[in-house]
Amino acid sequence: MTRRGLCYECSRPRIMRASAGARESDKRTEGHHPFGRNIPDFADCVVEIPGNWHRAFDTRRAKRPDNQKRPGENPLHQIAAIVVTLGEAAETVADYARREGWPEWVSNLGDLFGQVAHSAADWLLILAGQLDKNFGPSWADKFDMPSPWQS
Repeated sequence: MTRRGLCYECSRPRIMRASAGARESDKRTEGHHPFGRNIPDFADCVVEIPGNWHRAFDTRRAKRPDNQKRPGENPLHQIAAIVVTLGEAAETVADYARREGWPEWVSNLGDLFGQVAHSAADWLLILAGQLDKNFGPSWADKFDMPSPWQS
């Protein structure tokens, strides 16, 4: 809740009227970059989500280590950041499920997916460090690895 007794999402139309004008004034959603803006191949991925959810996702992202917030060119750092994003989404759904009184298995599953995602990301970061140490920072070029974002 905000100081005026409204959640962020409910107060957003009033904030937007004051700053952006009438066109956006009734909008309670925001453009969310689920994978951040720091991975060039995903910088343009934007999804409109409710403002409260956007804040929940951004709060979780803010707690990440820097190499998961801004993964740079290292493909394993980029993949780790994406895995963590999926885990954070699962944890956020788990929190929502608890608040809404959904069956306990939903929140348990979301928590489990979140824990496993964080563990997998940590493992990828350790692997990236070992590859950097043993083969240098351009190891992906030496292995002739394709972009992880090609389909």
